[in-house]
Amino acid sequence: MINGFIFIKSYPISLVEMKNTILLILVFFSAKFVVAQHSVSGKVTDIKTGEALAFVNIRINNSMQGSTTDIDGKFTVKSFDLIEKLTFTYVGYKEIIWINSSTQNSKINIQLQQNAVGLREVKVINKENPAHRIILKAVANKNKNNPDKQKSYRCKTYNKFVVTGVKNDSIKKINGGVTIAAGDSSEFKVDSFFEKQHLFLTESISERSYLKPDNVKETVLATRFSGLKSPVFSLLATQFQPFSFYDDYIGILDIKYLNPISKGSINKYLFILEDTTFNDVGDTVYVISFKPKKSKNFKGLEGLLYINSNKYAIQNVIAESADKNEDISIKIQQQYEWINNSQWFPSQLNTDIYFKQINSGNRSIMGIGRSYIKEIELNPQIKRRIFGNNIMEIKPDAALKDELFWNKYRTDSIDAKDRNTYHFMDSLGKTINLDRKVKWGMALLSGKFRTGYIDWDFKKIIDYNRYEDIRLGAGVETNDRISNFFTLNGYYAYGFGDKAHKYGGGLNLFLHHHTETFLSYQYSHDVMETGSVIFLDRDYSNPLEDFRKLSISRMESIEKHNILFSTAYLKNTTLSFSGSNYTKTLTIPYTYKSEDFNTVIENNHFKFTEITTAFRYAFNEKHTKFLGKKIITSTKYPVFIIQYTQAIKGILGGEYNYQKLDAKIDYTIRFRNLGKTSFQILGGKVFGDAPLINLYNARANFGAPLIFAGNSFNTMRINEFFSDEYISSSVIHSFGSLLYKSNHKKFKPELSITANAIWGKMNNPQQHQSITFNTLNKGYYEAGLVIDKIWGSLGAGVFYRIGYYSFKTVEENFAFKLALSTSVLRF
Repeated sequence: MINGFIFIKSYPISLVEMKNTILLILVFFSAKFVVAQHSVSGKVTDIKTGEALAFVNIRINNSMQGSTTDIDGKFTVKSFDLIEKLTFTYVGYKEIIWINSSTQNSKINIQLQQNAVGLREVKVINKENPAHRIILKAVANKNKNNPDKQKSYRCKTYNKFVVTGVKNDSIKKINGGVTIAAGDSSEFKVDSFFEKQHLFLTESISERSYLKPDNVKETVLATRFSGLKSPVFSLLATQFQPFSFYDDYIGILDIKYLNPISKGSINKYLFILEDTTFNDVGDTVYVISFKPKKSKNFKGLEGLLYINSNKYAIQNVIAESADKNEDISIKIQQQYEWINNSQWFPSQLNTDIYFKQINSGNRSIMGIGRSYIKEIELNPQIKRRIFGNNIMEIKPDAALKDELFWNKYRTDSIDAKDRNTYHFMDSLGKTINLDRKVKWGMALLSGKFRTGYIDWDFKKIIDYNRYEDIRLGAGVETNDRISNFFTLNGYYAYGFGDKAHKYGGGLNLFLHHHTETFLSYQYSHDVMETGSVIFLDRDYSNPLEDFRKLSISRMESIEKHNILFSTAYLKNTTLSFSGSNYTKTLTIPYTYKSEDFNTVIENNHFKFTEITTAFRYAFNEKHTKFLGKKIITSTKYPVFIIQYTQAIKGILGGEYNYQKLDAKIDYTIRFRNLGKTSFQILGGKVFGDAPLINLYNARANFGAPLIFAGNSFNTMRINEFFSDEYISSSVIHSFGSLLYKSNHKKFKPELSITANAIWGKMNNPQQHQSITFNTLNKGYYEAGLVIDKIWGSLGAGVFYRIGYYSFKTVEENFAFKLALSTSVLRF
């Protein structure tokens, strides 16, 4: 620059001239952009069903420029040149070319027709499958592209979910189609109803926060459910599919499917490169179909992947279960955007649920979920203390937001059909008090029956074990119509085997709902298994373990006063403190001699005063509450429980002074393509002077009724062994459907193998007289095989007793059991 001039290629240009030149260039390109840019927008649908087609490839004229429809089938293409034609291609559909007859910007609707045959089976002989190179690169880059592997992010989501009736001929028949009920005279009324409105509609707006490595929190800012004021279904639209498509296993409707974008997937899935296209910025987009190979047996998906050459990331995905015999089938779609020129991030999640067995006239029930993701922030500063184990929080004013707030986040304003649904269901809800009925239903699903201010406990009505035989009774508890801060409870029962009355009652004070802090007092006059261990934290029990109580044949009477305080204030941790005073009475002859043999008790009445502390630690365990029930949503690490009990002599009539230390570890490991292994380690030791009734049995489960129980010894006789210190392990490996795949609706066998072992000892067995038992010094072992779902939820198992304590005859060592799938025990 010399005296106000700039030399460019030896030609001097003044600053004024340069400014004018730049201005002219900007004007030229702006004019070209504003005046000369042509656009065509519209929507692409299936010509037969009317279903919007997501991610259809669109090519402009004969160029390499193009675009795709969005997740709702909508598109807008722009070009500086006149758009003379658009070519639409979609896997499984016939190509169509649209010819432009106007020089004006156009808005069009395109209908595509399905091919007569579905996705082809392609054999690649003596050469590499071209899709494999792309898939392997996508797998290699998955951690870079996975939003849940980044440092942090924050975004807002608008969620909408409707349940509606759709005509059977308008449903795309995925997963084997939909059962059509015969029409009748009411069809017209059904059609008229669903033409005007949906069955129900829910909307929510939430803020999702993430902080590496695994901290996630969903805060519901606004919620609305047709006919209801309660926000109980706030996140219904987001619970059917994962936030992204990068985990090794994709969870859909509580089922884990092997992700086609995972290590080793090319050995399991058939991939076909169906098309190669380009997006509006020139990136190559590879359209790859996938489905499980015929020779492979695993829980798989089928659909389409759109892999962008930019970081080999997922741009779009369409997936559904490859199993065609499911009663409820689900189809998910995900769309990603390139954010801040640095990261791919989901922008919309679609869920379509087909309820095949629910029909009304010529219509079937279908759930339609949409989640739109906005206000995406990458790598924001987020404080770690906002995260806890509960992944969902509902703001107190979530149900009170006005239309201005809702319209800020709605992608499209609600239509007349949505407004009719809200109007009709809100009026109906007020007339029939739907909120109260939903709470009644929630109580019912959690095992309770609601009548006014009282919930009746179903579990107290009838029960069975070999000691009490049939046990009939009733249990009641006050509900939130009286208070959200306390409940009163009581129960009564009678056992026809022991001919004894049982009863009890108590008070629960909920001190802090968010941290699950409560204080309770309970009185009970009941029975208890001899030598059993009860951990204070009972919210996480395995339902299969409950079957063991059916075979219990020996119990003692217990009258107990107990005070319990529990809190989950610390992340990943539950702390519980208990003080109890109780008397146990044996119903069989038993003589107890103290360690120094100076005390001999023959009256079978034993009084205890105890204080107990329990510590439960579950690293990064996530849970939420649905229908009032805590649901564990994820845990990848072992769960530890340690419990210490101190018996105190001389206080409140306590006759013994001893200490007990109990511990438990639960852990489940999932192996890719091999199933999952669950194991439990239990151990305990008594220090000091304690009678047999407060020592340890070995969790035996041999005897009628012959039902398999998890984490127990299915070949061991009841009360065969007792110990004052022990350690045990229970291992079960489930292959699921990996070893055998069935297309039958009821016959879907799943194989599991089990192995159990326990070692223990009794330091002073001579203290316990007039009663026969064995010790576990030599170690007890058993192995078994379980086949679940032989017919529906019914299965069978066979177990064999081995080692030092095995019987002489082979027949005695066998145990045969009925097995019940836990799928029938979810609530």
